[in-house]
Amino acid sequence: MLDEIEQAHFNMVEQQVKPTALNNERVLSALEKIKRTDFVPAQYQAVAYADTCLPIGYEQVILSPIIQSHLLQALQLMGHETVLEIGTGSGYLTALLATLALQVKTVEYTAELSAQAKKNCADYDLHNITFCVGDGSVDWPLEQPVDVIVLTASLTAMPMSYLKRLSDNGRLIALIGDGQLTQMQLWTRDKQQQWQSVSLLETVVPPMIVAQSPPQFEF
Repeated sequence: MLDEIEQAHFNMVEQQVKPTALNNERVLSALEKIKRTDFVPAQYQAVAYADTCLPIGYEQVILSPIIQSHLLQALQLMGHETVLEIGTGSGYLTALLATLALQVKTVEYTAELSAQAKKNCADYDLHNITFCVGDGSVDWPLEQPVDVIVLTASLTAMPMSYLKRLSDNGRLIALIGDGQLTQMQLWTRDKQQQWQSVSLLETVVPPMIVAQSPPQFEF
């Protein structure tokens, strides 16, 4: 018989995530494998699987299960992709991305959060994650383009610099808004160096720490 936490984990996948039209089997498998309770502070263990954002310290949150699951489904990861994540947080989304992709580089502004995230992910024997500490609010230097970029905290505008970091047919998820209302946007880049964007859902998430105000991207 499942204990209360295991039952809540099962219910998150079966009763929260699946009914919202999430049908990617690889994403569902990752959600079943990676336990959200391993990535939230002790005082929130009992509500780890509730469909809400939870504080993780330093004015940051772990995104809700619905937001993260639809983010992952929109990226359509097949297992061969290189991923850049800006905003490691507690490492939960990092672990999910590492389960679904080839390589993940994740950047966190707060060193203490990065260290805790690395410790959290270590329990899952994931060896394809590179942890970095620094300000990724506007850009992050890369030796070569990546297939996927995920910006996990809200920005007031889409940084053009990150779009230029994408490979052909690359995908980028950004949370764009003023902190009161935020749109999760999927940006894609084709071989003609053109970008398209679509809004996936609306939510409320904290702003990115040390986020500057990049010029509004127009296309």
